Amino acid sequence: MLLFVFFRGMNGFSHFAFLLWGLAFGPLVTMFQTAVSHQVTEAKAVATSVQSSVFNFSIMIATWLSGLILVNMPETGVLGIVYLSILCFVPAIIITFISKKTLDAPTVG
Repeated sequence: MLLFVFFRGMNGFSHFAFLLWGLAFGPLVTMFQTAVSHQVTEAKAVATSVQSSVFNFSIMIATWLSGLILVNMPETGVLGIVYLSILCFVPAIIITFISKKTLDAPTVG
């Protein structure tokens, strides 16, 4: 997302940023489902289904918010969406570091 901010208007960098985004987020669902299935001992199908549903729900929410930004704040344009994603990235990093302690704990079972 920072590539979009620093190199706005330069098509080559925009294409490269989309390539990086696809490489980073494409395999996420599979990686999350694997992580969830390693964390639970029973009802793995339910756990991975919930994870997949929450992942898709988050995409829906992000798409809705992006649409609101484009409609209600047209002066920000697509960069408003980029800034929103960067803003959401900060709490995600914090949650990741906090949850890492929980995920590294030995599983019971």
